[in-house]
Amino acid sequence: MAGSLAIPAPAAAAGYTTLLVMPSFFTAHNNNGSQIRAYELPLTLTYHAKNWRVSISAPLLAVTGPGVLSAGAIYAIPKAYGTRVGVGDIWLEGSVSLDRPARLRPEMSPYVLIKLPTDARSRGLGTGTTDYEAGTSLLWHWQHFYPIARAGYRVVHSSHGYRWRDTFLVSAGFSYSFGRVGFVTLEFERRGTGHHHQPPTETMFLAYTRPVNQRWSILAFGLHGFTFSSTDYGAGIGAAVRF
Repeated sequence: MAGSLAIPAPAAAAGYTTLLVMPSFFTAHNNNGSQIRAYELPLTLTYHAKNWRVSISAPLLAVTGPGVLSAGAIYAIPKAYGTRVGVGDIWLEGSVSLDRPARLRPEMSPYVLIKLPTDARSRGLGTGTTDYEAGTSLLWHWQHFYPIARAGYRVVHSSHGYRWRDTFLVSAGFSYSFGRVGFVTLEFERRGTGHHHQPPTETMFLAYTRPVNQRWSILAFGLHGFTFSSTDYGAGIGAAVRF
């Protein structure tokens, strides 16, 4: 999923775990105009401590077309045909909050992402490489308004005979809280070109989160890409439980 469910930090005490289930659909086109469709059921388990959090995400995938979608980018795999079903690459993430937002001072949260390959490459469900991303996100807080920004750098290893380029990424947007009704997040993300035949990926991301009670929340999102190397469209709806 391009972008992220950037949300205001919860006011609840630290030391809890959340499980997010988000059935999603994405569609894209590769350089030759062939359509790629991906149906995804990601399971994300996150532990929230006071000033840090770690998470692991494993997607169940059904993909049609000559390629895969990974973090909003298209990876063309010419030999991948038909419909492939299975577990995609696994993502690990860790982040640390250095300070709480106050007036004009943002909360700064350095993060690290690691993508662990599964056997998904042989089935056209993943890139089959271990990739890394590191960066920093910033979160401001002004009444019900939460401006957000992020910058990072991803190391992408070559796969399937393609020599992918390492890329910079930047994103900016905001979350607005409606209190008990929930909050809306709007974010624009731009990633540098991953291949010399492709332009950068540019994606607009809109999400809504509605708390049901102290344990459950409902989430929905939609996205649209603006370049042919981006995901054309995507949408999903799911739920998160705290325990």
